[in-house]
Amino acid sequence: MRVTRRTALMGGLAAAGLALRSAAAAPATASAVVEAFYAVLLEVMKQATSLGFEGRYRRLQPAIEAAFNLPLMIRLAVGPQWNSLTPAQQGRLLEAFRRFTVGTYASRFDGFEGEHFEVTREAPSPSGGTLVQTRLVPTKQDPVELNYLLRQGRLVAADDAGGVKRFAAA
Repeated sequence: MRVTRRTALMGGLAAAGLALRSAAAAPATASAVVEAFYAVLLEVMKQATSLGFEGRYRRLQPAIEAAFNLPLMIRLAVGPQWNSLTPAQQGRLLEAFRRFTVGTYASRFDGFEGEHFEVTREAPSPSGGTLVQTRLVPTKQDPVELNYLLRQGRLVAADDAGGVKRFAAA
């Protein structure tokens, strides 16, 4: 798998919340949430060939739905016009965004070449929530830094070391 900043960011985006959703009511630190997802993501990467696209999609879908606050993200992406949509239109947009997000991960994380993820720091965010700094460490390239904002155990914003924001937090 060729590791690019975009590929690393897409994997890291998924990392910000799985454990909170899958660990029932047990509270977890933001770092623990990220680390738990990274473990799932790496396992999918290691089995990518045998799983195929559909298998990766099925394995990643519950993790992504648990990690991301997809309803908030699509609402923010649409902006103020969201409120003028009917509930049915909002539901269709959310479902399309969900399929797109999961499909992107299943497509991009299609192999394993010895890379690993590291959580490097966790700190309170001045705007609320918790900042988690991580990096993807490939075997043949420089590490890629990925930073996340979690609120209530779910991803609401992410950016790479270059400051490219992928989602905005409300």
